[in-house]
Amino acid sequence: MWITVWRHGKAGEAATDFERPLTTKGEQSLDAAVTEYRGWLQGSEVAPPSMALYSPLKRTQQTAERLGTGFDVPIQVCPELAPGGSRPSDCSHWLVEDAPHVVLVGHQPFVSALIDYWLDSDEVDPLRPGGYCLLNVAGFCRGGAERVRAMPDIYTLL
Repeated sequence: MWITVWRHGKAGEAATDFERPLTTKGEQSLDAAVTEYRGWLQGSEVAPPSMALYSPLKRTQQTAERLGTGFDVPIQVCPELAPGGSRPSDCSHWLVEDAPHVVLVGHQPFVSALIDYWLDSDEVDPLRPGGYCLLNVAGFCRGGAERVRAMPDIYTLL
């Protein structure tokens, strides 16, 4: 199973953390990352995303909407991706296994902890806003995946 772990784009300020929207720069960098990733996928053997799951916070919803449009895939809220909603070792309880390629849109420190858990290493730098990492996941356990591609800092694309 292919899983792309994607951190939400750069967010602005709001009255509550839940309501923080993407900034214009966050939207632009996500659009550039989606275009670049889509082009890379077309030249690879990796299946394109088939769905995107996202945290219920506004900035992750907006990120997922851009990914959904860019890849023409359905998006679905996943409470377990909210800050404090889950631990990496809990993924086997809520992650669907019947989709060939799922994008998970979430927050730090969970997204990087999840990557480190599945790789059983810290070989991928912590994801900056809008950064992502593609994994080939054989099992939802420590060391159950291999890194295929990582773009922890998408601002290099602008």
